[in-house]
Amino acid sequence: MGPSTLNKEIFHMATPRTSLLQRSNFLLSLTVAGVLLVYASSVSGALLAPSATPTSVTLTWTAPGDDSTTGTASAYDVRYSLSAITDVNWGSATQVSGEPTPAVAGTVQTFDVTALNPGTTYYLAIKASDETGNWSGLSNVVAKATLPETTPPANITNLVAAASTQNSVTLTWTAPGDDGSVGTASSYDLRYSTAAITDANWDAATQVTSESAPRAAGNAESFTVTSLNASTTYYFAVKTADEIPNWSGLSNVASRATTSETVAPAAIANLGASNETSTAVTLSWTAPGDDGSSGTASTYDMRYSTSLITAANFGSTTQVSGVPAPRVAGSAESFVVTGLNSSTMYYFAIKTADEVPNWSAISNVTNRTTLTESAPPAAIANLAATGATQNSVTLTWTSPGDDGSSGTATTYDLRYSTSAITAGNFASATQVSGEPAPKVAGSAETFTVTGLNLSTTYYFAVRTADEVPNWSAISNVVTRATTGDLTPPASIRDLSAITGSSDGELVLNWTAPGDDSVTGTATTYLVRYSIGVMTAANWDASPLYAPPPVPLAAGTPQTLTMRGLIPGQTYYVGIKAMDERANLSGLSNIASGQAKLIIITDNDQETPLLVAPINGAVVATSRPILAARNVVGAGVSAYYFEIATDSSFVGLAASGMAAPMEDTTVWQVADQLQAGRTYYWRARADNLAYSPTASFTVQPSTHAYPNPFVMTASPQTTFTELPSGSSLTLITISGEPIRTWSNLTGSDVQWDGKNEAGSTVSSGMYLWYVSNSDVKGKLIVVR
Repeated sequence: MGPSTLNKEIFHMATPRTSLLQRSNFLLSLTVAGVLLVYASSVSGALLAPSATPTSVTLTWTAPGDDSTTGTASAYDVRYSLSAITDVNWGSATQVSGEPTPAVAGTVQTFDVTALNPGTTYYLAIKASDETGNWSGLSNVVAKATLPETTPPANITNLVAAASTQNSVTLTWTAPGDDGSVGTASSYDLRYSTAAITDANWDAATQVTSESAPRAAGNAESFTVTSLNASTTYYFAVKTADEIPNWSGLSNVASRATTSETVAPAAIANLGASNETSTAVTLSWTAPGDDGSSGTASTYDMRYSTSLITAANFGSTTQVSGVPAPRVAGSAESFVVTGLNSSTMYYFAIKTADEVPNWSAISNVTNRTTLTESAPPAAIANLAATGATQNSVTLTWTSPGDDGSSGTATTYDLRYSTSAITAGNFASATQVSGEPAPKVAGSAETFTVTGLNLSTTYYFAVRTADEVPNWSAISNVVTRATTGDLTPPASIRDLSAITGSSDGELVLNWTAPGDDSVTGTATTYLVRYSIGVMTAANWDASPLYAPPPVPLAAGTPQTLTMRGLIPGQTYYVGIKAMDERANLSGLSNIASGQAKLIIITDNDQETPLLVAPINGAVVATSRPILAARNVVGAGVSAYYFEIATDSSFVGLAASGMAAPMEDTTVWQVADQLQAGRTYYWRARADNLAYSPTASFTVQPSTHAYPNPFVMTASPQTTFTELPSGSSLTLITISGEPIRTWSNLTGSDVQWDGKNEAGSTVSSGMYLWYVSNSDVKGKLIVVR
C-alpha cells in the first residue's frame, strides 16, 4: 500500500460513521511517516434512561477516557430522534445543547434532556470526542417515553361582561393555570352567541379570533369582543387549554347587550373646491358631528365625477382613497383630490358616517375645472447600461417626475439602434416593448432589453411622457456591446475517405456538427490533408484544401470530393468546423484513403483534364479562374484556354495562354464576362487536341475568397465584384474600423490581413460592407 492509499485508509478509519468505530471501546494508534494518530473511544458502559417527566428524560452513563478508557474526554454530543438512531441517520437527529463536560474516565454521569413533548417515545444516543476532534463510535441507543400530561387548566368562574358599546362588549376574568390553578396556560377559546351558551351548544357558538395568550395564574385578564350588532344581547363563555392541549371545562356564562345608535351625522353644506392644478383639486368643508352636529364622526365617503352628482347616482361615481378620518364637529377640513385629468371639469360630493354606521345625506355638490398641463417630465440624465448577455442589455436610470422632477410620469419610450441616437433620429430607432410604468420621481428604474444580436454594439436612449402627453427631451445616450458566442461547433467523429471516380479524386463523408456544439449550422470548414500520418500535433502544418463545402444543418450528411491530388497516393485528412464568431471545433477523427489512379495504357494523355469550373457550375465572379490537369507523358511548353458563348466555339468570348504548372495549370479571364450568361470552355496543350467541352454560368456577387482567410496557406484574401465608385470598409464585430478602400474602380481588392497601422489582425470574425448599398458580408481570419 502506497502513501496515498494509506492516507485514504487512515481518513476513512478516522471518520465518525465508519464501521470500524461503531459501538467499540478501543484505542487505535497508527504511525505514518512518524506521526501518531490517536482515536477517541466509545462511551463506556451502557447508556441508560432511568426516568422521565412529561417534558424530559434523564440519561446516565459511565464517562469514557480521552484515549480509550484512560484520561478525560473533551466533549459530548447527545442527540435524540423519534425513530431509532443509527450511524447512517446520526447527523439528522436533534442535537442537544448544554451537555455536561466529560468527567474522568469511569465516572458515572447524569444529564436531563429537556423541552420534550409529553407522551412521546424518544430514541437517545451519545458520542464523545477528545481534544483533537476525534469522535467515538455511536453509543448504544436507548428508547424512553415521556410521561403524558393529563391535568387541564381550572375552569374560569368569574367571567364578567363589564362594558359595551354599539358594536363591542368588554370581558374580564382571572387567568387559571396550566395545571389546575398553577402555571401558565397556552390558549383561550372565547365564544359568543345570541342564545345562552351550554356544553351542548358550545361548538355552534361564534369563535372569537385574536384572543391574547393567557397570563400566569391569578392575573387579571381583559378582552373586547368587536364587530357586534347594536342593540343586541350577547352571551359569552370561555375555555382554557394547556400545551397538550388538555381543555378546561366551560366557564360561567356572562351576558351583555350592545348599545343602540340611530342618529346620523349632519349633511355637509359648505363643501367648496379651489386651488386646482392640472391633476388635482383642493376641497374644504366643516366637519359634522357623530350625532348630527355634535361629537366626532367615523368616516367620510368622498366622490367625484365628470357629470353632475346626485343622491341617486352617488354610489356609482368614483370613490376617493386616502380621505382623512373626521375631526371633531365644527373643525375645518381640507383634502386634495389627485390623479385627475387636465383641462377637465369635475363634480365633488361627500357623505359622512358614524360608527354604526349611520350615513348622512349627500353634501352640497361643488365643481371645478383642472388646469391645462404644459410642463413635461424632466429629461433623464443618468441612463446607464449596467450589464449585457449575448442577446440582452440591462439599463438603469432614475425616474423623472410628471412635471419636471416631481410627481409620477405616465409612460416611457425606450429605443435602441446600432448607430448613435440623436434627437433627430430618435423616432427611427427601434422601439422597445414592455417598458415599466414610471415610478414616483427619484425612484430607481431598471429594464432589460432583450432580442438583441450577440457581439453587437447598441446605443440606447429614452423619453418620458405625462398623461397629456407632454414629452421630455431625449435622455443621455448610452452604449453597450452584447457578449460574444463562446461555444464552438462539436468535433466531427465520423469522417471517412474513399477513392473517387476521377483521376486524383478522394471523396470525404461526415455528419455536419452544429454552430453551438450539436445544434444550429456552422459557418465554415477547415480541411487539411497530408501524405504522412496526420495527428493533432501536425494538423496546423498540413496543407489546407480549398474551397471547402458550406456547412449544412447539424446532423445532415455532407460530402466533399477532393480533386487535384496525386493519383494513387494515400492521403490523411482531418477537419475542423468554425462558427460565425471564429470559435473552432476540436479536430475530427483522421480519415485516410487513396486518390483515384486511372492507368492510361499508351502512357499518353493528349488532352488536359478540365478541373474547375466543373461542367454545369455557377461561378460567383465575372472573371473566373480556369484550371486544367496537365497532360501525361508529354513535354508541354504552353496551355491554351478558350471561352465561347456557344458549344461550337464560334462566338469566342475570351482566350489566353498559361505556362505549365506543376500538376494543374490555371488561367484567369482578364475581361469581365456577362452576368447571367452560360459559357463553354476548353483547353489544349501546345498544338495537341482540345479537351472535351465544359460549361458554366456567370452569376457574379461581391464576395471574398478564400474565406476563411488562413494566413499560413494564402498571403492574401481577395474582394471581387466590387461596384465602381463605391468604398469597401472592413470592421471588427464590435464596430471598430480595420481598413477602408475608397473610390473603387471595379477591380478586385486584395487584403493582406493588416490594419491601417500595418499590424496583423487577430484570428476571428470580421465584417465588411460596401458604401451606398446593401452589400455586406463576413470574413473569418485564421492566423
